[in-house]
Amino acid sequence: MADIHVLIVGAGAVGLGLAGNLLHAGAQVTLLARPKAQEKLSNDGLSVSGIFGKHQFAPAEFDVVSRPEELILRHFDYILVCVKAFSTEATLLTLMPHLSETTRLRTQFMMCQNGLGTADIAADLVADRSQVNSARIITGFERTALNETKVTVHAADLLFGNSFGSDVHALTPFDGLLARGFLPARVKPDIHKDVLAKLLFNLSLNPLGALLNMTYGQIAASTTATEIIRRMLEEAFGAFRANDLRTYWDTAEGYFQHLMNEEIPETSAHRSSMLQDINQSRPTEIDFICGTIVKLAAAHSLHAPTCRTIQLLVKTEESKSRMANCERGEDG
Repeated sequence: MADIHVLIVGAGAVGLGLAGNLLHAGAQVTLLARPKAQEKLSNDGLSVSGIFGKHQFAPAEFDVVSRPEELILRHFDYILVCVKAFSTEATLLTLMPHLSETTRLRTQFMMCQNGLGTADIAADLVADRSQVNSARIITGFERTALNETKVTVHAADLLFGNSFGSDVHALTPFDGLLARGFLPARVKPDIHKDVLAKLLFNLSLNPLGALLNMTYGQIAASTTATEIIRRMLEEAFGAFRANDLRTYWDTAEGYFQHLMNEEIPETSAHRSSMLQDINQSRPTEIDFICGTIVKLAAAHSLHAPTCRTIQLLVKTEESKSRMANCERGEDG
């Protein structure tokens, strides 16, 4: 079988986890990382630990670069975009001029991010929207060092599929890779409902986990927190109906029961990636989660007051964290 070349854009917790999984499966993997991460990975290799075992890869087993210019003569069959959602446009605008013509025209992009909207951003920047795919990831990753990530929880298979309903024949080799990885993962032809379901999961738990500094299990045990979740879900389903969007549940209460009985028990010990972002004074993906519901509602003259309030509270926490860093002299 011919080598399959994969570029991972972003060496955060998820990017490192997916890189390790694909290396284990036999792919030729290149990581595009920040300079400090690039140096650490180049010197010490990559490590993925956690509930699916410990997997280590020596520096000679993969490539890592810190500048897109270093990719100019290379071909990639698949490009996994693992940067935060708000960085998608800037990242792709920087990356695209440095890809070979063959890669630009033929590669399949995988948008491996929280929230909704990054596939539409990518579709405006690539040669054809049939090249744009989405990932549904309900697996918790925590970066423990610049070259190490830990899989903390896992609720369901990682899913990859075309964002706009196009034929997924081009993903067949990638599906073969996924079958050989240590993470349960597969290609699914129609992924749109799954992406919306992931948005509901993110909406319910990420912002409250960040604001309340609670694990998902602690959130589920709080009657006041679950009341907030119910209100956000009602607003989300109202926005979905107005925009003719369909997922696996007809009502907010139907999804709420699934969340409480199926998803949270599998992820109860996890702490929100949004909390990790705030603690490290990084921007969050709140505009692609709560902000998405607010925009979908506003498009049909509806209101989503709970989602909007939570969005503003998270953005306030972001600002507070950045100001604290400035006062400590840790940030410009």
